[in-house]
Amino acid sequence: MKDARPVGKLVLKKTDAEDGSPLAGAEFELRIKKSGKVVATLVTDEEGVATSGDIPIASYKDGKMKKEIEYILVETKAPDGYVRSEKEESIVFTYQDDKTKEIEITKELTNERIPTGDYVKSPKTGDDTNIWLPILLLVLSVGGIAGIFWYTKKKNHEE
Repeated sequence: MKDARPVGKLVLKKTDAEDGSPLAGAEFELRIKKSGKVVATLVTDEEGVATSGDIPIASYKDGKMKKEIEYILVETKAPDGYVRSEKEESIVFTYQDDKTKEIEITKELTNERIPTGDYVKSPKTGDDTNIWLPILLLVLSVGGIAGIFWYTKKKNHEE
């Protein structure tokens, strides 16, 4: 007969950083910190909540807890219109006592909206010189020179 090992459960609550409204569609991976192995993929629902299944809290040897497993929570996809969080959250399910069957951790996370509007100025590139002005001056110059030649030629024929 084997004793039931306690398990962990992760509950995520994702909200808008500005108004606190729930955000659906945020995707996360829960990874073992040491190996990077993905143990759970979570996606927030319409209430902005995602709940994992049972997650191992520790490694065991000879039926006894050897070491707690440290996880990292990584946002892999932000909800539409929001900036993905680059922050990695550390998750450790801390064992309490023999009566503990499930350790639940709740993480409340927020996302910033993608900036809109024109307060973000992009650098000016290229040349915006009006090309028609030099062309007009060139045409007038050529026309003026041609007019002078025509006038002097006409004047020389009259003499």
